[in-house]
Amino acid sequence: MRLLRCSRGRRALLIERAIPGTDLATLPEEDAASIAVAVALQLWREAGEPFGSLGDHIPDWLEHAEPLSDAGRDLLACAQELYRGLHILNSTLVHGDFHHHNILRAGDRYLAIDPKPCSGSRSSTSLRSSGGRCSAR
Repeated sequence: MRLLRCSRGRRALLIERAIPGTDLATLPEEDAASIAVAVALQLWREAGEPFGSLGDHIPDWLEHAEPLSDAGRDLLACAQELYRGLHILNSTLVHGDFHHHNILRAGDRYLAIDPKPCSGSRSSTSLRSSGGRCSAR
């Protein structure tokens, strides 16, 4: 998405409009995945200040997750154990909420909207594009 104008004093951004604005949910899964990869490749930049790490949020999400079933509790325990063993990379600026409803068609191209920028690994973007969200439910 292109930034057209900004006002730091008002903390406001004027960005381009995506027309027709349809999201990837309207496309076959294979097409949507291909487009999501192309958009992600355009977004990735080297991370740095002032962006916080995606990895800083995950322990809190795992601690406050509320499983709805025994299977959910087992899955949460597995996720917590796996996370403790991970080496978290924070070298890339990632979208932070990258999924099919946040990638919109704008003419002959697709745009990512509603970013929650943070540093992380490129693989954290691909996880978000598969329907996950950067929030605990």
